[in-house]
Amino acid sequence: MRITKYLHSCLIVEEKGCRILFDPGFYLLAEGTFSLEHFFDISAVVITHRHRDHIEVPLLKTILSANPKTFVIGNTETKEFLQQDGIASLTLNENELRVGSIVIRALPAPHEKILKQSPQNSAYVLNEKFLHPGDSLNECLYAWKGIDVLALPTMGSWMTVSRAGEFAIALRPKIVIPIHDGFAKAFYLKGHHESLRNYFQEYGVAYKMSADVEDSIKN
Repeated sequence: MRITKYLHSCLIVEEKGCRILFDPGFYLLAEGTFSLEHFFDISAVVITHRHRDHIEVPLLKTILSANPKTFVIGNTETKEFLQQDGIASLTLNENELRVGSIVIRALPAPHEKILKQSPQNSAYVLNEKFLHPGDSLNECLYAWKGIDVLALPTMGSWMTVSRAGEFAIALRPKIVIPIHDGFAKAFYLKGHHESLRNYFQEYGVAYKMSADVEDSIKN
């Protein structure tokens, strides 16, 4: 099994000519380095949940147009979300599907708590060897203790490094691949501050500081 990491939570898992693409989110476009040639000959696109950092609809349409035989796999909520943009997908909530040489098993795994309502999140196991948890560090995934490869979220508004470490040690994988780490990029800060500004505004609280060096306010 070969696993190639792209930005944030986007990966391609390959085995015997089968190529499964995970979570092509909008961060892929942020630095102007995305090249469609990396995403040719994709067998299936797997979406863990509907957040934009995991699924960018225009990008997904571009990938699908370049791979006319490719199909999308997601949970019920993702299917409904994609239908709004005319994208069909297969629903895989708690069952499995063989795509070429790879068996994809879907696992319900609650999204970690965020400021607003959490979306339906699914984790996926490929050939009993690789686990992509989406945005979940839930104990329900401990059943996969000893798995060969764990794609481990290492950053996020909903987690701490110690929490990520505890989750990984509980699973005791042979290999950890860090994901959900686009937050370390400079482009993330603008959206991060804007999200918090909008949230606090709902409660009448001003959010003034930006990401700029030596930003200051008067009060």
